[in-house]
Amino acid sequence: MSNKWKNATVKEHIPADKLEEIQRKHSCSFTCQGEKCTYGMKDGRLGFYIPVDAQPDVMRVIKGAENVERQVENIDQLEVYELLHKVYRMKYRILKEARKCAVYELIDEEPLDLESMPLEERCMLEVLDEQSERARAGGSNEFTITREMLENKIEMTLRDGKKQFGH
Repeated sequence: MSNKWKNATVKEHIPADKLEEIQRKHSCSFTCQGEKCTYGMKDGRLGFYIPVDAQPDVMRVIKGAENVERQVENIDQLEVYELLHKVYRMKYRILKEARKCAVYELIDEEPLDLESMPLEERCMLEVLDEQSERARAGGSNEFTITREMLENKIEMTLRDGKKQFGH
């Protein structure tokens, strides 16, 4: 009886053209420090496209993740990615939900000197007060302030000021 069994080391190889095809299908966009960033194929090259101001912080995060990958040699790379994905997805969801119920505390509170403030800023605060009161009365914490609202408030304030001073 012949022995058809062999002992061998298996090396995974993904053809470059197939890998590039897969990479073209998968990309992501994210925001860091208010800047829109992307990861994916651009001009035939795979990479991060990050505005200059956000680059140092984003690259520190990426390098940290790469260090984690290198430190767990005895776990399949796909399992490492899955674990990191699940852990960070959970952390993301927890923080996102927690921020919805965040409580803010004012520290070193001082009244604003409204008289020395420019008209537009004073009017913006008045519109902010009006809209937040309206939202709270409706049982919400969300409201919108538009440029038109501010312009109307400025116009009304100027008109009322003229009436007040007899113009």
